[in-house]
Amino acid sequence: MLASIKNYHIFNYIFIPKIENALHLKEVVSDFEERDIHGVSFIPIVESKRGYDNLGSIAGFCRLNHIEFAAFGHCDYNKDICAFPFIHPGSSEYVELIKPFVETVERAELKFVNSPFLELKNNELFEKVLRDTANICKNGFAQVTLSKFQTECVKSFFGNRSNSRFPEPKPPKAGQDKACLAKELIAEYESTATVNTGIAISESGRLLSPQEYECAKKLTGPAYKAKPDAEKSFNVCILGGCLPVQEKIRSSELYHSILCGYAEREFDFRPEIIIERYDTFAGAPAILEKTFKANGIDCLIFHVRPDPFLINVKFFAKYINDKNKKSHKFNLHVLGFNEPPIMPVNIDSSVKRKTLRGVIYLKTILRNLNYAAGMIIGNVYATFRMYERTISNLNNLCDISAVSMIVVGPPARPRSKMEMHLLKKLGNRMEKSFQNKLAYVDAFHKIDNEGNYLFFEDKVHYNQNGHRLFAEIISGQFLRLIERKCKPNSR
Repeated sequence: MLASIKNYHIFNYIFIPKIENALHLKEVVSDFEERDIHGVSFIPIVESKRGYDNLGSIAGFCRLNHIEFAAFGHCDYNKDICAFPFIHPGSSEYVELIKPFVETVERAELKFVNSPFLELKNNELFEKVLRDTANICKNGFAQVTLSKFQTECVKSFFGNRSNSRFPEPKPPKAGQDKACLAKELIAEYESTATVNTGIAISESGRLLSPQEYECAKKLTGPAYKAKPDAEKSFNVCILGGCLPVQEKIRSSELYHSILCGYAEREFDFRPEIIIERYDTFAGAPAILEKTFKANGIDCLIFHVRPDPFLINVKFFAKYINDKNKKSHKFNLHVLGFNEPPIMPVNIDSSVKRKTLRGVIYLKTILRNLNYAAGMIIGNVYATFRMYERTISNLNNLCDISAVSMIVVGPPARPRSKMEMHLLKKLGNRMEKSFQNKLAYVDAFHKIDNEGNYLFFEDKVHYNQNGHRLFAEIISGQFLRLIERKCKPNSR
């Protein structure tokens, strides 16, 4: 299919169904990039409970990768949560269902794409759906349509938020239980479904949902009464930087994919990965608290990132402010100055090879002097304490939520002897502070056991060898935590 898209590039937008986390979406985007397919915009469809719970990380990935829209699929979502009858657009229950979805999407500066309205002839109620959606969407929205009238109605709709009241869908008849409603739906679906396509449209013009039909069949059959065995699960939150979603690395070669492969071979199920990014010490606990509320997390893998440490060590820090513009400040932590907000400016590895060698040396000298000035005024030890407080706060959150925590020490950064020296000191301090209190993993390596170099040419980002070693050094602690949950009596 991707080959046909490449050869006949006629699409502006492509819907990506069944997205359950940021990693799933990254894999799809990578598939397109590997086949050199460009110029298309993706619209991920979130249509499961797991996807809804992970919407924050999905929306964050979309924002970083310039994806404009996120769509909700209500039929598959209803099926996933075993709802019957389904919560359909047009009802007050549906409005309450999508409100948190819209809020999360708009926080990431995306636009909401509303699920299809199945009442093909109920024009008045479709207009109500549009008005309901406009009332909760501040950034505008898009609507999936199923008929020519619906398309024309959307085109002429300008978000007029009038107070006109439209009738609610008729509630189930009094006295009818779910089993009776399910039998009626089954009979209606099977009497109207076409043989070739399986599409079923009722006499009133309602497109009958195959997912709702399947739920009705389960509700009336013996399979519904049999309680299924609980599925094994292990949800992991990775709180770090770019490493878990690093570019130029296939999704299957990222370290957490390798870790999940270890777990799958050992325990016959694949853990769920949720990826979050922190750029400042102050912001990390709030990110984690929000993630814990939205997901049932079993394990936190916390990366001790070089960038927040190094930017705070410098005497003169350049950073990206909350308006996405370059800014700067002097780091005087000894006087109680706050850390630079948002994130550091891209590291100097972005300098192209064509840059004169003398200019590169001058930049290196100035950067090292900047670090040296920060060390003289005590920024190193002040930043040590900032990282220690952050990890302690995260550990307290983990204790409250009964989440196991793995702290992964800072990686090497061979592009600079000064940065290697500082990061080695940071690793030693973190290991001394937390080795006997938390599961701590030393990640300060330049080569693996076979002598293979772990970094790309920029000497900052891990290559495939680096991700393999990273997975290997974490795997012992990681697999023990899974074993502890799946086999509580094991030691």
